[in-house]
Amino acid sequence: MASVTSPYRLVARVSEPTWLRVRTDDGRLTEETVPAGQVREWVSNGPFVLTIGNAGGVSFELNGRVLPPLGPSGAVISRLVLPPQQ
Repeated sequence: MASVTSPYRLVARVSEPTWLRVRTDDGRLTEETVPAGQVREWVSNGPFVLTIGNAGGVSFELNGRVLPPLGPSGAVISRLVLPPQQ
């Protein structure tokens, strides 16, 4: 049986305490306040849907590519889809 590989790998690197909610394409939901200095990682076969409580406190990598900053410290971003849908 062939192994199934997931095409999307999202890494969050947290520099300030940041509340994150991440939903993967299979409906799994992670929700937590991540302390500064922590790294979180998710894998999904489809896009991620994120809600971020402190956009300036976290940077993201998608499949090894660093994404541009999402906003200033304290900014809230709701239902961000990564990768963006065409």
